Amino acid sequence: MLNTKRGEKKQGYLNIVNSNEKIPVTEIYGYEGDYTVVILGGIHAGEYVGIEAAIKLANELEPNKITGRVIIVNPININGFYAKVQHINPIDNKNCNRAFPGDENGTLTDKIGYTLVRDVFSEADFVLDLHGGDLHEDLVPFAMYATNCSKEVSDIAKDAALSLNVKYVSGMDFPQTAIGMAGSMGIPSVISFVGGCGNVIKSHIDKYCMGVKSLLTSLGVYKGRKIKTYINEFQKLNIFYANNSGRWLPYVKPGQKVIRGQLIGEIKDFYDNILEQFYANDDAVVLCVINSLAINIGDSVYELDR
Repeated sequence: MLNTKRGEKKQGYLNIVNSNEKIPVTEIYGYEGDYTVVILGGIHAGEYVGIEAAIKLANELEPNKITGRVIIVNPININGFYAKVQHINPIDNKNCNRAFPGDENGTLTDKIGYTLVRDVFSEADFVLDLHGGDLHEDLVPFAMYATNCSKEVSDIAKDAALSLNVKYVSGMDFPQTAIGMAGSMGIPSVISFVGGCGNVIKSHIDKYCMGVKSLLTSLGVYKGRKIKTYINEFQKLNIFYANNSGRWLPYVKPGQKVIRGQLIGEIKDFYDNILEQFYANDDAVVLCVINSLAINIGDSVYELDR
């Protein structure tokens, strides 16, 4: 991508098609091997731990420890980063992780998706998308691997996800996301989540980087140590959405086990009247809770494993 030669590490930019937008890129090319891992950060610009972990990895990874190539593209949603917004690109109010395969003649977010597919994913043997809890999200570390691909490809992604040093792992079939797009191209891919609530905590960033290096080691790309941790595999991520606007009052925390029928939270109006109540639909673990008091119709409010 940056015309990096073996044994080199380069920094530059990914130029977005039909725009003046450009995204920072770091490319590390080892002295041998060609297997290419693409690491994405900042698709959701308020997920700061993922952004900071990508920057730390770009600084720490060196050619003498890499077999093959690592390409780090981060932060993808620069406009959202400076605007300090949740999920969207403020230029066109689109979610960058729902914009694949993109459109070279669309709005900026569409062009970003198109350019990533054409210029980045086309060079990838594996895609890792670093996320975290957004400005309004609190979560327990977890990861998901693309399943909209062959079992062989999905199994490679799953094995890699299990080495990420997170507590929960599941499959995911969501083609408009970055890893869904990569999966549809036959590329093993994983999305991971660490941190949240706009916090930049060094221990979270360090743990994230250790997990990524463990994943790279499992793929044979990094000369390091594979971390062995107890992983809880779950079948499906269940996301629950608000049917009312008002005040969101959660009664659970990330990582908490809940039983079927347990009250998860309520939406109330400004007179404290209950507008909506949410109950666990099964015995499960709370993976993510929205911590914003303000909630709008259609907003997600919490996520459970199952």
